[in-house]
Amino acid sequence: MKKISLLFVTIFSLFLISCDKDDSGDKVQEPIFTIVTESPMEFPAEGGDGEIVFTIENRIDGLQISAGSEAEWIKNITVAETVTFDVMENVALESRQGVIVISYNEKNYEVIVAQNGAEEEPQPEDPILTITSENPVSIPAEGKKCVISYTIENRVDGVEVEAVSDQDWILINEESFATDGQITVSVLENQSTEERSAIVVVSYSEIEVEVVINQAAKVDTPIEFPENPLSTLTGDVDLVWSPDTSLTYADYYGDDYDSGLYVWGFYFMEFGTKINLYIEVLATTEGLEIPTGEFVASSDLTKPNAMLIGAVVEDVDGSFNAYSWFTQLQTDTTPAATAPIYSGKMVITKNADDSYTAVFDLLDDKGNALVGEYSGTMIVEDFSM
Repeated sequence: MKKISLLFVTIFSLFLISCDKDDSGDKVQEPIFTIVTESPMEFPAEGGDGEIVFTIENRIDGLQISAGSEAEWIKNITVAETVTFDVMENVALESRQGVIVISYNEKNYEVIVAQNGAEEEPQPEDPILTITSENPVSIPAEGKKCVISYTIENRVDGVEVEAVSDQDWILINEESFATDGQITVSVLENQSTEERSAIVVVSYSEIEVEVVINQAAKVDTPIEFPENPLSTLTGDVDLVWSPDTSLTYADYYGDDYDSGLYVWGFYFMEFGTKINLYIEVLATTEGLEIPTGEFVASSDLTKPNAMLIGAVVEDVDGSFNAYSWFTQLQTDTTPAATAPIYSGKMVITKNADDSYTAVFDLLDDKGNALVGEYSGTMIVEDFSM
């Protein structure tokens, strides 16, 4: 019985030894599959192409390699000498990971694929509005034009600079906005003996910057009349116009003096008393809308809302009376006379019925007062072409 058992053990041992050898009698070695590519594989949000490099020792003929992934964004996995694949774009802000499983000889090998999230769109920087000119601005009592200069950083498409003022004696020239970085402001004469201040608010997008304009008070000084006056009046004149015997024209000449101001000539004619008053002013707004407001005597052709004082001007055709003049034709009771308007003001207002009222407080170059009021229709004529 012992001999039979010993024989069985010997035969079984020989059988086991024969299983670890191939047909030639050599011992069969286990395949060794190695992933060479480092894991995880990193990809940007835009995606891209990936390749997994591997080696196999002791390859078994006919044994295939397979690869796949449950991640839907890892596509086109192909097995050849390497494993290649495509990573789709990640439009989400969050990063993500997937796994590619490579199978060989009934064993699985995992490679992690990591992808960044999409970057948020950079938010545009807020605009920066900076006033580069003097602030506050100091203006003399007689008034003048000034320029507010500015710069803008981080502009917003379609947004324009705007400017408004809290005072009606500040006139903002909207045409100046066409020049980038500049706003032209006209400050009217201060007729008061007290200083005054205004604020111009310059805005861009949601930004507002205040520019303070301080204007000096008017200093009352005696009017100096010329030694050789042109007036032939012998005394004061009451300016009276009858609705039935008067006619008034408002003639528009455009920017006739190339000063950025718009010339209007007002003819006040009274056929009964044969008086004729011509007043020429410089308005700040373009167009055929009759300007209203206070117009103060001045010889400055660049001064907003100036009432230009009368003068005798020479040209190639000789001399002529220019700007603002009073004329009295001879009547049975009044001698003929002419007088340049030398000082004072005219105030025009528009009435509810679309008529106009003009109030005069004038002096000629002798000091004669010409005071009165006209109320009625003004016929507009366009001579700007």
